[in-house]
Amino acid sequence: MTALLEVSDLACQRGTRRLFDGVSFTLGGGEALVITGPNGTGKSSLLRILAGLLEEEAGEISHDDEMLYLGHLDALKPQMSVMENLRFWVSLFGGTGDLDAALERFGLGHIPDLTAGVLSAGQRRRLTLARFSCFLGGDSARPIWLMDEPDSALDDAGRALLDDLLKEHLARGGVVLAATHRGLGIEAAELRMGELGMGS
Repeated sequence: MTALLEVSDLACQRGTRRLFDGVSFTLGGGEALVITGPNGTGKSSLLRILAGLLEEEAGEISHDDEMLYLGHLDALKPQMSVMENLRFWVSLFGGTGDLDAALERFGLGHIPDLTAGVLSAGQRRRLTLARFSCFLGGDSARPIWLMDEPDSALDDAGRALLDDLLKEHLARGGVVLAATHRGLGIEAAELRMGELGMGS
């Protein structure tokens, strides 16, 4: 299987503290890795390094495919409507697909004109997932998904929608790398931060 993402001996230093070192893994199409461990062990920092938002202290990262990154913040413009936010982000990153269908899939089809600033936390996260659904397969695909607590603020129904989205992405040959405290409803290997060789 061809590797889509390879990480070798990655290390992260924040101030005087070494968050982790010696992190290595390889992911091919259709594979997922969940990053677990206590707070402060570098789960979010690892994802931010892979997304190019933080500089690594040491190590190598190799990938040839486009990435999508989901952080703690949903990166929505509160003054814009639900549909305007979706259209903006999909256009910005070159996604395709039926935007109305994407909103329907995540239970937002009845409020496309509602401003994002009045959405609940769960609705904001559903809107972010609708955005990811516009990058499944075809020329618009972004095969590598980096997700920091993707189920944050979601209820049980929302988590089921998330799991279905991730399963579809993996079935299409994509990669999922997700930091999570509760686990996800997909088959995935585990990288536990805070263990020997990965900070404290």
